[in-house]
Amino acid sequence: MRVGRIFDQPSCRQQIEAMKQERSVNTPEHLRAFTAADADRLADAAAMEADAAIQNSAAMQAAALDQSASVVEASAMVDTAAVMKAAAVMKATAVMKAAAAVEAAAVMKAAAVLEASAVVEAGAAVEAAAIMQASAVVEDHAELATRLLKMADGYLDTGALHQAAEMYFKLVDDHHGTMEAVQARKRLIEVSETHEHNGELRQARSIYERLLEPAPE
Repeated sequence: MRVGRIFDQPSCRQQIEAMKQERSVNTPEHLRAFTAADADRLADAAAMEADAAIQNSAAMQAAALDQSASVVEASAMVDTAAVMKAAAVMKATAVMKAAAAVEAAAVMKAAAVLEASAVVEAGAAVEAAAIMQASAVVEDHAELATRLLKMADGYLDTGALHQAAEMYFKLVDDHHGTMEAVQARKRLIEVSETHEHNGELRQARSIYERLLEPAPE
């Protein structure tokens, strides 16, 4: 089929016909058979050259296909590398966000711990201040009770039994449980005994009855 197409070209047919006519005119009868064989050889050589050209074209086409495939493969590799790079960037971003979240949580926790410590310290300071204030109040009351007891003793020494009894009862009622209150109760018994010796039974009875009353809570 390839040979037929080659010899169907106008230029090839004209050359062959011209060659045949020249051989017919100028070549003796006994050489014309050689001329036909020579034409056949020329035709075979042309066919072989055409086959070589076709094979060369096929080889070039195959090489072009291989090159195109290589380009496609290289493009696919580039796309894969880009996807992997994008995935790596996304992963790194996620890791950085997670690290930032952990760091923020740690900072918040540390702030909470510091705030709690400050609250505890403030509470301890308030409690210590309250204790100190209470101690100061107790000391102040103890000092006042001691002075009041001494003043009542002074009234007792001068014979002012009514004033002494009022101050002793003040200590018993307002400073119950203290040493001054205990001393005041003893002094009140002495005052009641003095009233008895003086014949003032109503005053003595009044003191005894008040001492028998339940102690204030």
